Amino acid sequence: MLYLFDMKSMIKENENLKIREDVIKIKENDLQDTIQSIDKRKECIYKKHIGEEKPLPSDSTLKSSSNGNNNPLKPEETQKDIEGYNKYKKFDCSYYSLDQLKNIEKKISFSLSVPNSVVKRFKVVKKLIIYSCYEYEFLDVAFERALSTFELALRERYYEMKKTDSEKITLCKLIDWADSKGLFEESKDKIHLLRKFRNSFVGHVKRYSLLGFMTLGPIFLIINTINGLYENVDLKKLRKQEIQKMNMRLENILENGAIFQSENIKKIIFKGKQISFNNKNVPYKYHFAFYPIFAPIETNKGMNLPNPIIISANSYDFKNDILTINDIDGEEVKITRILKKENQVKYDNWRKDLELNESLKDINEKIDIFINYNIYMQ
Repeated sequence: MLYLFDMKSMIKENENLKIREDVIKIKENDLQDTIQSIDKRKECIYKKHIGEEKPLPSDSTLKSSSNGNNNPLKPEETQKDIEGYNKYKKFDCSYYSLDQLKNIEKKISFSLSVPNSVVKRFKVVKKLIIYSCYEYEFLDVAFERALSTFELALRERYYEMKKTDSEKITLCKLIDWADSKGLFEESKDKIHLLRKFRNSFVGHVKRYSLLGFMTLGPIFLIINTINGLYENVDLKKLRKQEIQKMNMRLENILENGAIFQSENIKKIIFKGKQISFNNKNVPYKYHFAFYPIFAPIETNKGMNLPNPIIISANSYDFKNDILTINDIDGEEVKITRILKKENQVKYDNWRKDLELNESLKDINEKIDIFINYNIYMQ
């Protein structure tokens, strides 16, 4: 069979295909712009729903708030007011460069007491974090490795303290045993959450999932917990008591929302907690996390979850339901109840909208488990 090719026709057809490809690309770009425009409109509608407000003057102080003259707050602002004040950062985990990933990897370290078998397994975790710059899914593989190594670390510590290496024991019982010995800094429930992750990602995989950068929080929680297995139990007990006492007082203040006030920042917050207390060296160091209210709406990128404001401090004072924190540079942050009716209405409206959103009902669990990464990034 003989085929005859018309070269001119082929060239013409290729040119037509090229034109069609360009048109498709233009339409794709238009579609992306439309989606972003819709997302912006959603946020604008939400802001209008809870009220338009004037921006705060730069010299606003808590003193004016206590006199009933505090300005209304913007419930949802851009990140500029946080990022411009670099001690109190919001963290954007949507993308990391290779240099940033290398800096994250350098923060992974273990005490000299941690067995070499555990440390060696984490060498792979560190490499996977760096290589995730080229293959995003490597972060999930790193998380799986960290979870299985966590179980190894617990088992090694159990055998060391029991002076045996032959007894069979489940991870669930290992966690209960370690908690009874005061080896955990975190609550037993939070450590059992790691066990559930292990079952889902390593032991009994039922479906495909991709967490990506969200795995960094639990990975650093695992590192901290492994190091804690070999720390002084009495100092750890004092830390836990201090944190529990502080967080009970913060819960009381935050029952109906609160105000976060620093030199440059003033926000309505819905959650706040002391997340760590380092009493191993003098001066002591404290870490606090505070969550501003946010627009609880769906965008094309998923749920608009809040990022915490993280504060590192050497001291604090709690008087008359006012928490005053002195950060590591000597600047002052105050947390108070909401005094102005206008701001209380904004908080109440936000709370109602939040309760209507099914995907945010367990928001406290979500933000607690992923907060450890932010601590280590300080």
